[in-house]
Amino acid sequence: MAVGDIVSAVVSLTNASSYYMQATSGNEWVIHNIYHPRNIDLRWINNGVLVASVGTLTGPNIQTNLQFHLTNSIFIVIGCNSAQVIGYDGVVTK
Repeated sequence: MAVGDIVSAVVSLTNASSYYMQATSGNEWVIHNIYHPRNIDLRWINNGVLVASVGTLTGPNIQTNLQFHLTNSIFIVIGCNSAQVIGYDGVVTK
């Protein structure tokens, strides 16, 4: 991916599952929006260590104006307690 490209995904999560919102090795992303029909939990990970539980985002909702700076070693884990399809988008910065 080139700098300035849009990064996005639509992901189907099963009950009590997690998704790693994580840039590929050598890339950096800034995530701007997260779309979710039900509650999701966000956890901030740095080099494999839980840094902070960002909190529970109540759904249905669209979280906009986010500025999550992600790399391959600094990323967000999205967890859910019910099956749902979530999406996100942002931009490649490196």
